[in-house]
Amino acid sequence: MPVNPECQDHEICSQKILYSAVERQRESFSLTDEQYDLIRRGGRLIAFQWDVKDDQIRFSREWEEWFEEPVFIPNFEDYIQQAMAVHPGSRAEILRCMENIRKGMPYQKCELQLPLKNGEKQWVGVYVATQMDADGNPACGVGLLEDIMDQKEIVFHLEREIQMDTFTGLLNKNAIEIYGKRKLRELKHGETLTMLILDMDNFKNINDSYGHPCGDHVLKEVANLICQAAPKGSRAGRIGGDEFMVLLTGPESVQGAEQLAENLVRQIRYIQCKEIGMDISCSIGIASAQAGEAYSTLYDAADQALYQAKEQGKNRVCEYIQDQRDPKLL
Repeated sequence: MPVNPECQDHEICSQKILYSAVERQRESFSLTDEQYDLIRRGGRLIAFQWDVKDDQIRFSREWEEWFEEPVFIPNFEDYIQQAMAVHPGSRAEILRCMENIRKGMPYQKCELQLPLKNGEKQWVGVYVATQMDADGNPACGVGLLEDIMDQKEIVFHLEREIQMDTFTGLLNKNAIEIYGKRKLRELKHGETLTMLILDMDNFKNINDSYGHPCGDHVLKEVANLICQAAPKGSRAGRIGGDEFMVLLTGPESVQGAEQLAENLVRQIRYIQCKEIGMDISCSIGIASAQAGEAYSTLYDAADQALYQAKEQGKNRVCEYIQDQRDPKLL
């Protein structure tokens, strides 16, 4: 091809010609149904194309098989806004993705949780590229939805392992501390986070008198009692060898912690190992915090109440009350 006489540099002119050819090829790019089919054979995938101007989307047939929704949806943004079954976080992510396409973002990916036709939740990975028209404006978003449930299950399993005290099945110290700090940050004005710390009385004597297997049995039974008695929405963890914590939120968290503590003190007395009656008891400290207070302050208050319970004879519950010199004995 002859060089444009206006170009003084043959290499620059050749680059312009090549770029023009690439642009023409990109403008004509469009996946056919057959091409979509070839891509989908690589795994559990759903292909889609969203038209920016007309706000309509078309999915491959797997969309209908998974979600029992039509493969062609006009007014897609309204559809997403009104889809009550879609998780609010996923709805916001879809709308953000659509806005990015309108802005011409070349490529993006995200993860969504969508409701299957059987009511279960399905995690999907979204991979979408923006296709431009002849004038360089965003024309459509072309992409794939991928089933990532297996990957999510692996991640969830690893997260549970990291957070769990493997001996009792409760949260470990680090996990419940992270939870407590987060809940304190999320508290609104007037809301309360209540902490209960339980420590076994003279636990060393149990190990010395009955052996470590009996001691282990007692700790597991205490964990089971906490799980059974703790109010819905609370979190329980093991924060030391024979020390446990429960965190409660809500308008009645203080009353809930008091009732839970009294039940645990009463029930723990009846734990047996190999049908051997043992002298088992626990002491419990309770404290509460509101929005703006530090986790360390809450922990120190509950620990101080626990210390007072021990000092006053053990086998009892004490609650830390702000502006009072000593914790209140329940």
